[in-house]
Amino acid sequence: MSWWVVELTHLPPEALFEAANLAREARAELIVLHGETPEPVLPGTVRAGITTGLIDIVGHPGLLSKEDVQLAKEYDVCLELTARCGHALTNGHVARLALRIGAKLLVNSDAHNACDLLTPERQRIAALGAGVDEASLPDVLQNWPENLLRRTIERRETHQR
Repeated sequence: MSWWVVELTHLPPEALFEAANLAREARAELIVLHGETPEPVLPGTVRAGITTGLIDIVGHPGLLSKEDVQLAKEYDVCLELTARCGHALTNGHVARLALRIGAKLLVNSDAHNACDLLTPERQRIAALGAGVDEASLPDVLQNWPENLLRRTIERRETHQR
């Protein structure tokens, strides 16, 4: 089964709704928003993306605010804990806020080549290193990603009818 996945990267916040909507119209089944990492991403990108109601994951969210994490919870948007060098610098901040507020997390590689891919053990280490406690690991590593996949499959089936 192939997936149509789009990452919206380095777009002005005011362009995110149109871009996400175009991605959905083009049959994107999963939309990832490039977060406000420690690289030049315009302030307000995360909030604008989440509030489109079309984003599934905020990848490498950066030093996002409590309000943005609350919006992610309300819009059922997953926040990424990334294993990617550089982007991972803010994982502890993201995990702490998300776990306190109740937003969903998942671990991803943000792979740019094959050596970036994660084994289950490296995913576990990335989550623990970000401050996820053992009790939350099943949600972060399995339950929440599976919920996202189920929602994505349901969206696919709805559009095929």
